[in-house]
Amino acid sequence: MDMDALKEASRKVAAVKNRGPRALNGDIIANGVVDQWLQQKKIRNRRTKFMILEKTDQRCEVYRANLVAVLRDVEELVFTPL
Repeated sequence: MDMDALKEASRKVAAVKNRGPRALNGDIIANGVVDQWLQQKKIRNRRTKFMILEKTDQRCEVYRANLVAVLRDVEELVFTPL
């Protein structure tokens, strides 16, 4: 092994020790291999957030439809001659 490789290896080890498994370029590292468990956890979290976002979007559609209906009723009341 040459000195550059040793320096690079020592830099990686120090980075992992200092910042945990997400130390290098956002990759998840554990003993030099990608930790699949952490990746799966990340995927589950994203799916959960996506499902919450979908439900929120559905509620917004319902609120929007209700608001439009109320505004139409108000418009009819305001512009209807007595």
